[in-house]
Amino acid sequence: MKRSLGLIFLFFLTSGIPAFAQLFREVVFPRFVSGDGWSSEFFFSNHALSNQTVYVYFYDKDGNIQSVDTNLGSGTHFTFQLKAGGTQVIDIDSTGDLKEGYVVAKYPTYYSPITASQVYRYEANGVVQVEVGVSQQEFGQHFSFAVEKNIEKRIYTAISFSKPASFSINSEYIIVTLIDTEGTIQATKTLLMKAGEHIVSYIDQEPLFSGLGDFRGSINISSVSGIAVLILRQDKNAFGAVPTDRGPMVGAFKSTLPAVQEVEPNNNEYDAHAIPGSTLITGNITVGDLDAFMFTGKAGDILTIIADTSQVVSDLDPVIELYRGQPGSQSNPVAYIAGNDQNGLEPATYNLGDAFFQMVLPEDDTYFISIYDYYQSGGTNYNYMLHVSIQ
Repeated sequence: MKRSLGLIFLFFLTSGIPAFAQLFREVVFPRFVSGDGWSSEFFFSNHALSNQTVYVYFYDKDGNIQSVDTNLGSGTHFTFQLKAGGTQVIDIDSTGDLKEGYVVAKYPTYYSPITASQVYRYEANGVVQVEVGVSQQEFGQHFSFAVEKNIEKRIYTAISFSKPASFSINSEYIIVTLIDTEGTIQATKTLLMKAGEHIVSYIDQEPLFSGLGDFRGSINISSVSGIAVLILRQDKNAFGAVPTDRGPMVGAFKSTLPAVQEVEPNNNEYDAHAIPGSTLITGNITVGDLDAFMFTGKAGDILTIIADTSQVVSDLDPVIELYRGQPGSQSNPVAYIAGNDQNGLEPATYNLGDAFFQMVLPEDDTYFISIYDYYQSGGTNYNYMLHVSIQ
């Protein structure tokens, strides 16, 4: 199992910077509505000392570009120079047919000091009935947020999912997990999304948790290739956006199984420590070491992995990776699938170093999990607990 292969993909998958961001920084507005009483405004502000170029693209719910009428003219995309310290507004009025989808903006480099926000509203008979403010959103593999449904109080929660094709050209199962106030998983849904697709749903309706009664707690969303999400709360007739964390609810997925010790040697696919499925493993990384674990997975299985260093004495900065295939096979060689370095939630848990990874397995096959130190260091204090769940 070659570590170099994993590290090539790891840079793009775990740093939160997709491949295209070598040239651009891409941000997303996960929900866009205009026409039939709906209007939208986008505000782009340049915090730099130099002028910046901004590219803005409009997509429908199927990921196709769509033309909109704005104060900058009609078109599917717009390019403009943003002066140092300046702000550019894109106005889209409420006339015409209903259009919905999402908006992607690209900035010159990943570190471009541009911020953007959106306000969309619904007006009827001269009265604004809905107004929602949304900040630009970065590429993300994990999101979590508070959620509530209360029928008597008429409180509901909806999720808007957007999967720009620039994140990935492949379809992907998004994993949505419902977690109660005690941190216990109540239900899990997998949502197949095509590249470019936009889906909006209340949490108690299909394709999410149809029939869900009154509920308070949180929802965790996982995507290997990255998505953008917007959470909307309806309180009677008022709507508003809910703050969203770019990181997982790690604690809800921790294992309660008895721990087993890793068995050396296990530093490649040929010597990988075989595990029967869901397992809690304790181990240690020496300098330049890599620990490998093997299991048999089935298409549709939900795999969750936590590299836990916060509950043990550890200096380890863990990286976890997933491979699939048959060692030595020409037709089905062992190949990298995905991985994770940091869990993504800043600042509170980011510095703990715990890595978190979750995906739907694509095929019936042999799978390998590897764990190693990001700096390839190791020693007596480089300990870990590896939580593996397959369901």
